Amino acid sequence: MNKKRFTEFASYVEGFTQRIIIHFPNAKDFVDNEKKEMLEKFPELATSSNPSSRQRQFDVVKFTLDSSVNNER
Repeated sequence: MNKKRFTEFASYVEGFTQRIIIHFPNAKDFVDNEKKEMLEKFPELATSSNPSSRQRQFDVVKFTLDSSVNNER
């Protein structure tokens, strides 16, 4: 990922964080949709085009994002 692309990704992540705050606490569906859009917009983040590998990557991203949302707030 070159510097320009990384800067674009960093801006996307910053906006994503703001969108999570807006949708909190009902962010589960939002996060599911965002992870798919992120990997479509930044395919270089996916190291393989193998569908099963890609699904595992979606699952890892989903788990990470889901575990970052504290449902007790």
